[in-house]
Amino acid sequence: MTKRRTALITGATSGIGRATAVHLAGRGYDIAAVGRRSDRLAALRGELPTACLPLPGDLSEAGVAEQVVCEALEAFGGLDVVVAAAGHGRGYGPVGEADHRVWPAAVALNLTAAMQLTAAAAEPLRGSGGTLVLIGSVFGVDPAPDYAAYAAAKHGLRGFARSVRREKGMDGVRICLINPGTTNTEFASVIRGDGEPMVHDPSVWGFEPLLPEDVAAAVGWVVDQPAHVNVEELTLRATRDR
Repeated sequence: MTKRRTALITGATSGIGRATAVHLAGRGYDIAAVGRRSDRLAALRGELPTACLPLPGDLSEAGVAEQVVCEALEAFGGLDVVVAAAGHGRGYGPVGEADHRVWPAAVALNLTAAMQLTAAAAEPLRGSGGTLVLIGSVFGVDPAPDYAAYAAAKHGLRGFARSVRREKGMDGVRICLINPGTTNTEFASVIRGDGEPMVHDPSVWGFEPLLPEDVAAAVGWVVDQPAHVNVEELTLRATRDR
């Protein structure tokens, strides 16, 4: 009997995380879906063609990353792919005017949670010769005025990925950092302070932005590379995003 492949995906209730869950399930992966909104996880479970384990939790809280990895291992017996896609852009604005009170929580989710998830998943990924995909940002590569706190976290994530990839304890694990440019998700809605997070009409950008499905397809491409090939870093931008 062929062993089924399993992917754990954080931020699975919206945007890139949700699109990645749908994309990998379409390729036959069972999905451990992590997110804060239980109703959305339940809806996702009903849409996927493969097994889906909903794992409600806030990854910015201590111990949650370790907990969801343990629950996924108990349910599926192993992990072949882990995608850290949870994140938000709260704390937006000029550094002297932004609400710095939210910065610790923003760094906890955008950086620390991905680090903790990596640590928790290291052993099962070594066992499967698996793939870890960290969703970064072009703001982790380029200067990002008014997004300084978010950019700091994403620059940190880039440094983390480049460093941990060289650790002997990660031998056999492929680690890829994907840096999307402008992507039409709820990210902008959160920054604008909308009462209810939503996906805005693409016309607000003035050009055709990336879709979450575009980034999900990139994740699928990275995962589908032969076992001896590691795509270390991948940057995606909309054609007219300058």
